[in-house]
Amino acid sequence: MPTNEQKVKHLLNRAGFGIGPHEWRTYRKLPVEQLVDLLIEPPVMEPKKAETKPEKPVVNRSNFMELSEKAKMELKDDDEQRLLGLRNGWLYSMANAGQLVLQEKMTLFWHGHFACKCRGSRVARSYLNTLRTYALHNFADLLLAVAKEPAMIRFLNNQQNRKESPNENFARELLELFTIGEGNYSEQDIKEAARAFTGWSSNFDGKYIFRRQQHDYGHKSFMGSTGRFNGEDIIKILLQQKQTAYFVASRIYKFFVSESQNRAHIAEISDVLYDSGYDIAKTMRHVFTSSWFYDREHVGSQIKSPVELLVQYIKLFDLKFSNKRALLFLQNALGQVLFDPPNVAGWPSGKAWINNSTLMLRLNLAAYLLQQEQMDHASLPSLKATGPSKIVRTLQVQSNIQPILDLFYGIDYKLLESRVQEVLLTTTEEIPPLITPREQRAGEYARKLIIRTVSLPEFQMA
Repeated sequence: MPTNEQKVKHLLNRAGFGIGPHEWRTYRKLPVEQLVDLLIEPPVMEPKKAETKPEKPVVNRSNFMELSEKAKMELKDDDEQRLLGLRNGWLYSMANAGQLVLQEKMTLFWHGHFACKCRGSRVARSYLNTLRTYALHNFADLLLAVAKEPAMIRFLNNQQNRKESPNENFARELLELFTIGEGNYSEQDIKEAARAFTGWSSNFDGKYIFRRQQHDYGHKSFMGSTGRFNGEDIIKILLQQKQTAYFVASRIYKFFVSESQNRAHIAEISDVLYDSGYDIAKTMRHVFTSSWFYDREHVGSQIKSPVELLVQYIKLFDLKFSNKRALLFLQNALGQVLFDPPNVAGWPSGKAWINNSTLMLRLNLAAYLLQQEQMDHASLPSLKATGPSKIVRTLQVQSNIQPILDLFYGIDYKLLESRVQEVLLTTTEEIPPLITPREQRAGEYARKLIIRTVSLPEFQMA
């Protein structure tokens, strides 16, 4: 059986973004059941809101059309900077979430479940705030809120969904990817659901509006029921289907437990989700307090996503980037850019994160971040600086390794390597020595040991 310390580390890898110096000191001796309580029921506070500075000038449809082409381009560039700020801000929120870390991890999970390209900072901010607000609350409320998000409405073309010519994109993905899953509905169900969502739209300011004149008020037949259904009715009918709970449970299991699906465990999660009225917090409590969650086959079995990896580096080493585009560059190079999934199915997972280019970047990332080594541009896309042609060959980042060094203060140097691995890695089996006997007597011994440890392939696993 794993020790309580091992359980705590596994829990914080899956319910959070790894274990940092503060978490190690605070939680490693805490009974895991008590830690689950702290993560699921943190001190009462309003969910953190993603915010940006107000536009100068405030733009609406009428005055936008009056702007010159140059002014429009300046607004576009300004919006790109705001979106960049949202991406960077979210990464730092994940790294510094403290007791709200599960809320941030659930927000990232829902971002993959309700995958949505956000074209513009207004809709991206609204979408992120919605995911955060409902991340640990009720799936029914979350689903309805996401269906009304302008980012989702625009991404899946519900903006063009009108009674004269229904657009089926949102209805199809609602059934296939968000709720009941492929094979559990008919093409006719999609057509009828699309009619129910006609008129759900957004305005120029990036806010949801219901266009009554574009809504189909006629009778619809959906999954065996008939009535003058609107979008909310369709969602209610979907949530009545136990298959919806099972589908969502399978996605939770894949993200938080294992790529290999265990039907019995998923059925457990599904029953809790359905019987609780889709209470997300109760469902996650069941996952994190189940004995099978801590089975050795699940520990260190998942490849960290690019976002999880970057957040853990920020958390461990208090990274501060002087080039604001550096984090976007790394997301691009590693294959996961926040607010920009590859398609409506979201990002891949597991071994799909690894190819020849991303593997080399992952293994060299510690050197780029902590030792300011030059990046290998034979395998990486260029990171352009503010100038038109100058290329940044280093990531221009400040780091602070001292809080981690302090964790190992006073430990005999002969024991230090194994202790560092116990803290920073999920598994320490068959790892060859990282430090030579001569290096053990050098002043930078502990620092080198930490950097080499986080450069191991094993550090890529959670």
